[in-house]
This record gives sequence, C-alpha cells and structure tokens, in this order.
Amino acid sequence: IFDDVKIKDDINESHYRVDSEEGCWSDEDEFEGGNMGHRPRTKGGYFPVQPTDSMVDLRAEMMQILEQVGLEVTLGHHEVAQAQGEIGVVFGDLIEAADNVQKYKYVCKMVAHLNGKSCTFMPKPLFGD
Repeated sequence: IFDDVKIKDDINESHYRVDSEEGCWSDEDEFEGGNMGHRPRTKGGYFPVQPTDSMVDLRAEMMQILEQVGLEVTLGHHEVAQAQGEIGVVFGDLIEAADNVQKYKYVCKMVAHLNGKSCTFMPKPLFGD
C-alpha cells in the first residue's frame, strides 16, 4: 500500500517509482506533525505493532468491509516488506473463490484510494525487501 505511485512506459524508457511514509527512505522527509522515525527496516516488517505498523487502521477498515460483502476474514497483519500487509480470508470452492478474489481486490483498492493511498497486489514491488 503506497502513498504515491509514478509509472513511465515510453519508447525509450520504462520504470515505476513507489513511495510510502513507512519506507526507510523517508527517514529524512518532513511530515505534518513531525517525522517520528517509526518505520520497519528492510525485511524488518513482519508483525510489528503500532506505531511502526502505520496501516493498522487501514487494514481494519478493509477487513470490516470485506466481512460486510460476505468474506470470512481470518487474519490481518503487517508483512515483511515496508508498506506490505496481509489479510487472510477463508477459501471456498472454485467459483466462490474466484468471486471472492474480485471482491477482495476491489475492496482493498477502493479503501486504499478513499484514504489517499494506492493498493497493489504485486508480490514484491520493493527490490530486496
């Protein structure tokens, strides 16, 4: 879940750039209210608690809405990489699981968007993390 995403795909170059207040590269940035420095380090994000895990409330909102649309949520926590989270849901049969994947992605992307963030389902968008 990122705060900013930039993509360039042109005839002579292509790249993406993602940004998150959770990223260790934000240590020197200025933030409203100050920079408290609570961030997971590279490969240091598995199951931290607040304030290092800055996405607790966002994941909780996603989980509540997922349950409202009929998914049974089993877990939600920060994952290893900076700005990465996990929300687990109960599996179903093939058709139900396919429908649930669509609901899952839609809900997560919309909740992130409504909170000024961008949610991706890329497995590891941060190289080396």
